[in-house]
Formats: sequence, structure tokens, C-alpha cells
Amino acid sequence: MHLSVIIPVYNSSKYLSRTIREALNEIKQLDLNLKSELILVDDGSNDASWSIISSEAKTNKNIKAIRLLKNYGQHYALFCGLLESEGEYCITIDDDLQNPPAEIKKLLNHSKVNNCDFVVGNFIKSKKSFIRLVGSKIIGFAVNRIYLNKKNITNSNFRLLRRDLVDRIITHTNGFPYINGLALENSINPDNILVAHEKRMHGSSKYSFLKLVNLTFSILFNYSVKPLRLVTLIGIFFSSASFLIGIFFLLSKFFLATTIVAGWTSIIVLLAFFSGINLLILGLLGEYIVNVLLTVRNKERYIVHESINVKKK
Repeated sequence: MHLSVIIPVYNSSKYLSRTIREALNEIKQLDLNLKSELILVDDGSNDASWSIISSEAKTNKNIKAIRLLKNYGQHYALFCGLLESEGEYCITIDDDLQNPPAEIKKLLNHSKVNNCDFVVGNFIKSKKSFIRLVGSKIIGFAVNRIYLNKKNITNSNFRLLRRDLVDRIITHTNGFPYINGLALENSINPDNILVAHEKRMHGSSKYSFLKLVNLTFSILFNYSVKPLRLVTLIGIFFSSASFLIGIFFLLSKFFLATTIVAGWTSIIVLLAFFSGINLLILGLLGEYIVNVLLTVRNKERYIVHESINVKKK
């Protein structure tokens, strides 16, 4: 198997048939002598997406169709697709044709020429909404800090992963499988390449502002201890400030013979402020404890409801 193209699908019935058709045409044009596969993972869609996927898979043995029990999230669907892939190279693209399948050959050629095990499409001109652009910047900033991304690899769902990198990624046992992060963590030679980005055909992005915030938190609390270190620094700062204020009051009392009467308002404000800091720290600790609990429980990340042309793993 030379190439696996993986498409996570969620409520895409309006344009899914065209996405599948264009992806298959591009795969066919790459090299007729090389066997390739298209893996479609339905992430709990509640429209006609699965009906379209299953119909295509029943007539084409090179299409693997997987339906998850419910909506687990894009990265879980991608991880499922990687786990079932057999290609020497794996390409992941979105289901809305904003990543044109015609650009797949650019990623393949760049990987082969430059011996890259991880190639990410960097959009020449992004057609994302304002919220998605802001969210991508925030997530990119977090990823750069967590993974020490010295090459400044741009985040994108349009990516190539070589088989050796995929094999390292699918051994991951953490609760949340953030694909770009796992790829950066396990990649030997990552790189970016400029690709086209098309305007969305129908509707709006499936990533709302709250989902982007949730994704950022999932990345931070599953892959970084920086939030804990931040609250530790906050604790040190306020402890030091409180100590210095106490010293000031003592010096004022014994050497300046002054009496400072604390007002009721200032006391309440300080109590409320420090209580908020304590709750913040407890909340961060709670997030880490929950993630540890989920990992220790060894609970299935996702459940496959049904599949077509798939070897069970």
C-alpha cells in the first residue's frame, strides 16, 4: 500500500460526494501502478453522511468506511483513521474541500525530495473565518511553547505523515490524541510547504469559539506542565508580596510609630482576590487529576459502531 488518504467526516452530506470524488480522482492520477486507499471516518454525524460513505465503500474496495458511535472529536477520528491505515504515506485532509485534493502531490513530492517524515500544508492565503484564524494563532502559540517548535511549523489539518512516524504516533496511550502535537513530538524532519486553501462551500466551520477554547485546554492539560508552573510562580509572587507588606507594617509600627487601620473594604477585596487565586490553582490541579484518572482507567477513546472494508485492530 503506497498511500492512505484519511478524511474525518462530520455532518458533510451537502458536499461529501464531491469530496470523495475529487479525492479518488487525485489518488488515481498520482500513479496507476501503486495501490492506495481512502479512509473515511464518520465522527457521529447526524445527517446523511454515513449513508453516502457506506454506499461509496460498498462499490469500491479501496474505500474504508468507519462509523464512530458518537461525536468524539476530529482528532479522535483522525487517530482512528491512522490506526486503520496501511499506506507508506498518510495524508489527512478536511471533508469540506478547503484543502484541495489536487495539492496532495505537493506534500508527497516534498516529503520524498527532502526526506521529511512530517509535512504540513501552510496556506498561501487562508480562507478561514476570523474566529478560526484567532483560534489557530492561539493554538499555534501553545504548540510552539509546548513542543519547542524551533522550525516554527505551521498548524494545519492538511498534513502528510510517513509510515514510520504513524507507527510511533499510534502507540500513544494518553487520553487525548492531538495529532499535530504527537507528530511534532515524534518527527525527525518536519517541514512546511505552501498550498492553496479554498473558500468553504457550505455553512460555517464546525469549530466554534468554545470548541477552540476546549481544544486549547485539552492540549495544555494533556501535554504540558506549564500551567502548573505558572500558578506556582503566581503563588511565589503573592507570597513574597505578602511577606514584604508584613515587614513594612512591622517597621512602620516599631520605627515610625504609626498605626495603620485596615478598612473593611480592602480586607474583603483581598480575601476575594486570594480566594480566587486558590480556586484557580485547585481548578488547574483538578484538570490534571482528571486526565490522569482517564488514562489510568484505560477507557476506550472511541467506539466503532460499524465499518466496511476494514480489518479490525
